[in-house]
Amino acid sequence: KAMDYTELEDGGTYIFDGAAVDLKSASAALYGRNVNLIFVNGGFLDMPTGGRIDLTAKTTGDFAGILMYSDPVTTPTTLNIKLTGQADSKLEGVLYFPNQAVEYAGGSASDSTCTHLIARTILFTGNSGFTNQNCEAMGARDMSLSPGVVLSSS
Repeated sequence: KAMDYTELEDGGTYIFDGAAVDLKSASAALYGRNVNLIFVNGGFLDMPTGGRIDLTAKTTGDFAGILMYSDPVTTPTTLNIKLTGQADSKLEGVLYFPNQAVEYAGGSASDSTCTHLIARTILFTGNSGFTNQNCEAMGARDMSLSPGVVLSSS
């Protein structure tokens, strides 16, 4: 089966102002190295059918270590973030969604060496999981909490 493949430019910062990153097909794929995805004014991420995602955060600069960032004062704050990856999906860096509910399912980020997840609420299902090793090499601080999950009260 052919993949619907999108590759982000290496080193890019992508701002989704009221727009969605929506992988609607299990054969969809999103790839990017050394990138930041920033969501403002209702922008969000949705992978309801388990497409393949393979992204790593920038290791230098103002957003070093931040893979995905949702503006904490953006509206609406009620949008759910759905990360339903395939077994070889990778999300390396900090996922910062302080006002959103995150659904983390399937094989999401199972091949990553460093994933930090900060969210209002988190629902883990299926065989989802991640590690938070080698984060300093990516520009993110190691977290003393295991396995790298923080619930935000903002």
